[in-house]
Amino acid sequence: MTSLPAYQKGLVRRLHEASGHVAVVAPVGAGVRAAVIDFLESAGHEGAILIVTDRVDIASQWMHRLQDRSLSVRMLSSRADAIEWAGADSDSEGTTPEIAITTVQRLNSDPIRKGLVRRQLEILVVDVSTLLEGGVLYRVINALKETSRRSIFLGSTANFTSAINFDAVLEIPLADVMRAHGATLTFERILYVQSPRDAELLSRATALLERLGQSDTALSLQGAHTTLIDAVANKEAEGSGEEGLIRDAWELIDELEGTSGDSRLAALLTSIGSSKEADGWTIVLSHRLAEQEYVASALSRAGMVVVAPEIDSAGSSDFFGETLQPRVLVASPRRLAQLSGIPVSTVVIWGAPPDQEQLQEILLWAALRRSKLTLLHVSEPNASEARTMAAIERACMEFERQLSMP
Repeated sequence: MTSLPAYQKGLVRRLHEASGHVAVVAPVGAGVRAAVIDFLESAGHEGAILIVTDRVDIASQWMHRLQDRSLSVRMLSSRADAIEWAGADSDSEGTTPEIAITTVQRLNSDPIRKGLVRRQLEILVVDVSTLLEGGVLYRVINALKETSRRSIFLGSTANFTSAINFDAVLEIPLADVMRAHGATLTFERILYVQSPRDAELLSRATALLERLGQSDTALSLQGAHTTLIDAVANKEAEGSGEEGLIRDAWELIDELEGTSGDSRLAALLTSIGSSKEADGWTIVLSHRLAEQEYVASALSRAGMVVVAPEIDSAGSSDFFGETLQPRVLVASPRRLAQLSGIPVSTVVIWGAPPDQEQLQEILLWAALRRSKLTLLHVSEPNASEARTMAAIERACMEFERQLSMP
């Protein structure tokens, strides 16, 4: 048994109290697997336990964690393994459960699928990202569930939708996770006003990028400039003969180079500059590499210590130990899971606002570092963005309210 945060201990207790088939719904990264392993270790089950995942790396995580607890575990990594295990009698004596792990890909094999369905299971653990009603995976999982005395389905708060009938749904609120890690949250919207000229240039750039085969819309003047140059270079290298399109693109590039500034970037610089005494890193998140290059370059010119691992992976690692202020990391949201040991004070969403699941991942990532987090979003004061940001602000306020509860 390991030492778990209060919300994970609560989940272990509820799993012991529940019976039949349950769903565990929690934010991504809440550590639900650790709680389930504690439950499997402490329950003293006498029958076979099967864990089904949809990713090989997740299956390996389960394998290593179970082995660390000295539990009897077997990876069904081949057809022969699965068929042998499916036809075996449990040799458990009641204290060490016989656990097998397999993947969705293995379940696609007809002999394996039929063999596993024939074996009586004590517990089925389903750790998959999606489970659509009517699909092959859904039918197989449902059949396995019917042969199991108990089943535990794991899903994130945002994407757990299934037509499986559950006896109980055990939910872990994001605020419980954040509170357990000493996190606090504030939300601030950075407003900027886009000039008519900037709006017109960005509109033209978006249209040209679509004609050049770029589906992403331009988010900033400099981002449009960089993306247009790359797209035109590719088009010229192809020798497509679209001289008119290439000429229009170069003319717009010249106009973009003649612009005097970016009101959106100025708003960001002001906000980060005003929080230079914050205890921790400021993280600027953007999905597009061109936007990362633009922001990183501008912040560096403003005298800030900037780390941009997706732009300069070789030189970035040397800066994480710096104590200079302000320290800024510019990266895409997918990079967050790869970063560790960085105290975070501010997260800036540069570009499109996150959906609910992305927002939860960002908040939880900061919470796990025991951060006092300020979430910023750079947006224009128009009706469409106002509605979106109002929804995010309400969600953040609800998180704050829950965090303040005893």
